Amino acid sequence: MKIQKAINQDIIKAIAILAVCAAVIAACGYVIRLTIIGFRATTLLVRIFAGILTLAIGILTIRTIINFTNFIDIWARIVGNLRNTQNSYERSLHKKYNALMAQYPYAIYKFESECWKLNPRPSTYEIIEMALKIDETEWAEREKVAKEILTSK
Repeated sequence: MKIQKAINQDIIKAIAILAVCAAVIAACGYVIRLTIIGFRATTLLVRIFAGILTLAIGILTIRTIINFTNFIDIWARIVGNLRNTQNSYERSLHKKYNALMAQYPYAIYKFESECWKLNPRPSTYEIIEMALKIDETEWAEREKVAKEILTSK
């Protein structure tokens, strides 16, 4: 529960930081528009200088906000948590598949090579899921057949 709460807090912080940065961009855009279009009585050079100065202030403000709030660390935690959540199922598949491979290496190798010849070729995770759906007794039989084929060559 604490992990989920931390993830939610990080997401809220990230959204708040992005909202503040968007507000800064909007304010700077309005000021630039106002200086370049609104103040036509001033010379073009002064308007361009004011626009560039406003742009620089906006960029420095956003950089300061991102550095001060450690936005990069927050974003990295969010992405890391999302990857860990996504990969937990894949990791459990790999553990089961590695155990199966340790027990029946020749049969797994033959099964994988047959899957690679299929059209369209299934992804690695689809191959792993198909292999895990096969019963242990059938794997034992496949291993026996694969070993016989290897010894006959």
